[in-house]
Amino acid sequence: MARKRIRDWGLTILFGLAAIVLQTTVVHGLSGGKIEFNLVFGMIIWLSFYKKTLEGALLSFLLAFAWGALSGTLSGVYMTAGMSLYFICWLLRDRFTPRSLGGQFFFSLGLSLFYKLIVLLLLEIFVGKEYYRIQPLSFFITEIIVNAVFAPLIFLAFSRLKNFYDMLPEVVEPRRG
Repeated sequence: MARKRIRDWGLTILFGLAAIVLQTTVVHGLSGGKIEFNLVFGMIIWLSFYKKTLEGALLSFLLAFAWGALSGTLSGVYMTAGMSLYFICWLLRDRFTPRSLGGQFFFSLGLSLFYKLIVLLLLEIFVGKEYYRIQPLSFFITEIIVNAVFAPLIFLAFSRLKNFYDMLPEVVEPRRG
C-alpha cells in the first residue's frame, strides 16, 4: 500500500510540474504573456474532490507553491490563492459534486472568478495598482473563461489516468468527508 501511495504522490507531483512547465513556457509564449493560463487551477480542484483530505491538501500546497515559485511574482500569492481554492472546494465536496461537463464548467467558472479575485487582491495588497494598469479587464475575463474551459478537461484526463495510476475504483469517486 505504501508503494502505491508513493507512486500516486510522485505521479501527481510529476504531472503538476509538467503542467507548470507547459503553462510557463509554451502557453505563456503563445499568449504573448498577456493571459495567465493555469493548469494547476484544474489540478487543485481535482485534488480537493478526489483525494483524501491530508493528501489533497499537501499535494495542492506543493503544486501551488511550485506555481508561485516559478511564476516570477511575489512569493506566496499563488500559494495562498491555491490553498483558498482548495479550502472552498473541500468545503463544498460533501454537498456538491458536479458530474456533467456543463456543471463542471459552470462550477469551474465560479471558482476561476474566485481564484482570480484572490490573486488580484493579494497583488493589490503587496504590489499596488501597477498590476491593474498592465492587464486590461478583457484579459482578466478571457483568462477566467479559458481556465474554466480547461478545468473539466483536466478532470477528464485525471479520471482516465486512474488505470495508469492503478487506483482502486472507490478512490476515483469523489471523497465524502
